[in-house]
Amino acid sequence: MDDLKITAATRNQLNQMLHIVEEFSNDIGMQFGLDKCRTLNIVRGKIQQGEYQMQNFQTIEAMGEHEIYKYLGMKQSQTIEQQTMKCELTNEFVKRVRQVLRTNLNSKNMFKALNSYACSALSYSFGVINWSRTDIERLQRKVRTLFTKTHNHYPRSATERTMLPRHLGGRGLIDLGKQLEKQITNLRSYFYRQGENSTLHRAINQIDDSTPLQLKSEEARSYHHTDQKKLRIWMEKPLHGRHPDEISQNHVDTASSNYWLVSGKMFPETEGLLLAIQDQVIPTRNYFKHIVRDPSVQNDKCRYGCQTSETIQHITGGCQAFAATEYKERHDSAGIILHQELAMKLELITTEKVPYYKYTPEPVVENDRYKLYWDRSVLTDQHENNSN
Repeated sequence: MDDLKITAATRNQLNQMLHIVEEFSNDIGMQFGLDKCRTLNIVRGKIQQGEYQMQNFQTIEAMGEHEIYKYLGMKQSQTIEQQTMKCELTNEFVKRVRQVLRTNLNSKNMFKALNSYACSALSYSFGVINWSRTDIERLQRKVRTLFTKTHNHYPRSATERTMLPRHLGGRGLIDLGKQLEKQITNLRSYFYRQGENSTLHRAINQIDDSTPLQLKSEEARSYHHTDQKKLRIWMEKPLHGRHPDEISQNHVDTASSNYWLVSGKMFPETEGLLLAIQDQVIPTRNYFKHIVRDPSVQNDKCRYGCQTSETIQHITGGCQAFAATEYKERHDSAGIILHQELAMKLELITTEKVPYYKYTPEPVVENDRYKLYWDRSVLTDQHENNSN
């Protein structure tokens, strides 16, 4: 029994209850903690000062005009202290986000921890505290700022991807605005359903126009984007939208293309960098000259001597300087996996399967039916051009 909110009509009942509890406490050798109790006497909307005296001449102090008490986690007096609670909840939310970002979790588990541990600090207040659209956007902007400071989000990357599901190319962070609307919708449905049989709920539904539920109005607010709308906004961006447009083509397996995000086994920093590469915001010469429009960059040709514009596409697959080194290593890393699978399927090797990073292919493996080459030059016949 910590905090009591009473009116003058309940004084006698309170007195009887305290007397019974006190006698019971004395019987079992316990002391009733009156120092923890306070009274709040409200008459016609105004706080009435004055201590409450019990039958045993003990007194319960009254709350001051500017004092507040905590009930079910919410600080309130005559009404819930909205600004105080917003400030405390925001600080707790940011603190939990920082704690999660300091862990060494892989990307998928880190975002799961953010959704379950950090976002729960706010979701408890949805439907009770009046969170505005501006409040939610400010919180989500703060999260992206913390991501950037910890190198988990690259500057100028598509912000929509942060809150998109991983199978759609995002990172899976809960959309706080969407969660807020979902909570309010569920609470509104509960009150309307209870109002069919309960006079109290029906009365509340008819007069409530001050809480976030707005039960008096039949139309619920909705201003946050669905996943499909976020995806559409992302695709409509001239630069960021190139990647989702490419993987949405009919000849591309979108699910397989996004599987590396669904598995989420990378470090968050590595994942953020790869997303920045897909969004084409890596500081290439082409990006600085044509996107950022940096006046100090006059030449957008490849810095390795190629006479081609230095774009992401050129660096990842078209630069002659990397053809015999990085490109070949990337090709061989995939080829090793295929080589072992083919060799075992065709019974060219009889040893147990080993992890791909421990497998070293032989230049030639063969049996009576098949021969499999690895990294060998193949001489082919040259045919004359008979197109004329």
